[in-house]
Amino acid sequence: MDQLQLMLYTLQVAWMGVLLAMGGMMYFRWRSQFYLILFSSTGLGLLSSIAMLSLPNKFSAFYMFFQSLLTCSVVLIQLAVYRILYTKRQDKLYVHLAGTGLSLITAAGSLLLPPEMASLLLVLIVGAVTLYSLFKLFPEAGTKMKNTMALASYFVHILLYTVAAVTRIEAILISSLAFLAVFLLLTFMQLFERVIEIMQAAAYTSTRDEVTGFYTRKHFIQQANQALLKRQVYGVVYVLFDFSQNKDNKNGQTEEIFRKMGPVVLKYTDRFGFASRYEQDGVAVIINKSSMDLNNLTDSLRLNLSAEITYPFSMGYMNIAGDEPLEELLLGAKQGALRTREHGMDKMFDINQSRILTDGGVEQ
Repeated sequence: MDQLQLMLYTLQVAWMGVLLAMGGMMYFRWRSQFYLILFSSTGLGLLSSIAMLSLPNKFSAFYMFFQSLLTCSVVLIQLAVYRILYTKRQDKLYVHLAGTGLSLITAAGSLLLPPEMASLLLVLIVGAVTLYSLFKLFPEAGTKMKNTMALASYFVHILLYTVAAVTRIEAILISSLAFLAVFLLLTFMQLFERVIEIMQAAAYTSTRDEVTGFYTRKHFIQQANQALLKRQVYGVVYVLFDFSQNKDNKNGQTEEIFRKMGPVVLKYTDRFGFASRYEQDGVAVIINKSSMDLNNLTDSLRLNLSAEITYPFSMGYMNIAGDEPLEELLLGAKQGALRTREHGMDKMFDINQSRILTDGGVEQ
């Protein structure tokens, strides 16, 4: 029994150390106030856990003092986790703040009160925070199962410890420590998932244009050059839009137009390769799928786009004939699209190795 108890206390200290390290890394990486709260509260929890492990009498006034500090740490952790997970919420969380203050008052009073009474006060504090979170915060924010399970686990931990303090049964104390370990594990899982989400979002925004969803120009050029070196490029397509007759464009709303058109263009180009908003009014597409003839592929792309996009556009494409650099391929495709615009939006021309398509698609 003593070995199992020692193992659970050691596990508690270890998990608190992991949360402290995670909170520290998150704060020094993103410098947010809530990451600082997480780092500070887990530090307090780690110190309390070490003290609880070292005290031989688990039902003494000194133990209750550190148990109260641990509860204060847990409430602050819950506050920080809520802010980190639900970044768009502006709830004041006064109940969490009150729970933090009452836990500190209980810690001071625990040195004078019987352990059973101090533990009962912690049950009331944690119960109030748990009920507020479950019925006020989570239903409105979109409840995550780990939130509910974590709070419920710590509440059961405090409740079982109170029973153990009254009965002096160590088996109940061990059961309470098991629920505390579950709380710490679930808290770690929530924070770890959040870190993964942030890293994935950062990776996406570093390679994708926020307006259209296309590759950024820099990433597009890098990927295109790599594909050319591996001889995995079968053609280059350039889509040139004409906003000259659009009133919104005169009001500087081209970005909003592209925000609407970008997903449409991406829907039809993504299956054949990857695209980038190469210039203000032009989209370049690297074709790296050889399942279709480039002529048929471009014609299919033109028909799909013309069915969903109301703005006039012209298209040019360039076959890969040798070791032409990317700049020449893009320039050839763009020049084809420009010449199409100059000679009429319903014509198709042959220029060197490129053919030009328009939204009319009539060949001359």
